[in-house]
Amino acid sequence: MAESQVERLAPPPDFRYVGFAPAPRGEAHLAGSLASAGAVGGLLLFAHVGPLTALLSCVIAGGATALGMRLRSGPVRRWGAHGARLGFTPWGVLIEPETERFSRDGGDVGPRALRWAALSRVHVEATYGADAGTPSTRMSSVTVDALGERFVGRSPGAVPLDAVLIHLEAYAREQAHAIALDLDGERSGEGPFEPDFEPLLSAAQESLASAPVSQRLGLPTSGYRQTSTRAASVATIALLRGVLVSRQPKTVDPRALCAVLATELGARELIPELAALGQSPHPVLAAVARAAALRLGATLAKVGSVEEVAPFLLPRDLDAIESWSRVPSLDAQSVRSTLP
Repeated sequence: MAESQVERLAPPPDFRYVGFAPAPRGEAHLAGSLASAGAVGGLLLFAHVGPLTALLSCVIAGGATALGMRLRSGPVRRWGAHGARLGFTPWGVLIEPETERFSRDGGDVGPRALRWAALSRVHVEATYGADAGTPSTRMSSVTVDALGERFVGRSPGAVPLDAVLIHLEAYAREQAHAIALDLDGERSGEGPFEPDFEPLLSAAQESLASAPVSQRLGLPTSGYRQTSTRAASVATIALLRGVLVSRQPKTVDPRALCAVLATELGARELIPELAALGQSPHPVLAAVARAAALRLGATLAKVGSVEEVAPFLLPRDLDAIESWSRVPSLDAQSVRSTLP
């Protein structure tokens, strides 16, 4: 099984969504006006009142220019950045430029969903102050370099983006992992440009009908029609949990397959592990893990919805995963049937 050169996967993002409003443009315009006014004033005074007064005006102009440079040095005007509404998710960034964009047929164009690999740099600047003598972060500005463009947004207070700043490249590598169609990672799907989930679901069902895989999972051998009657044993739970919690990078990743197998076998004991995988930077793995946990009876508030991952999924994968998530597992159905 092919493995990457990284020893362990990076810790998953510890946030669901961090939003930024477009950085204001008025600051730079004010700065330019101050600097220009000071410079013009200096020239006029030199012509009419003499060099001494003109020198004083130049000092004022220099101060105005410095102020202008200080205001212009904010990321919104640095390197030609564009103010944009930004949304950081565990799978990448949603970017909605400040200026409206329209499609060719006249309809609105939604935010662009950029996976981590599309981002070459993320930089956060904090503005500090004091509230009743207690130091605090007043404002956070984020600059995103992506696909030859630079976007800037602002958010009040501090923002929890430390994981992204540290592990951006690691998240991009993990997103490049293929989805495995077998437990050993010897067969892979055709993503990310072709749908992954339908082949994954078929592979899981075939695995459960296979005598070697059934024995490996600690299940009694049976035909395909008897698969739905099977229940996960202690050995099954242990094997699936070991794969789901593994932090060893695999370029062909079997964790999504194990999530489907856990659900098809009604392994509610694995809901915590599946909920944790819902934060994975790999969008297909995260969506499958969330759908699996929901099918097993987890709450939406605990796990998060598949819809949150939607901008980073192929439409066909999104439809298939959402459809699968709405069918409770047999184990979850039996548990709910006993509730008052």
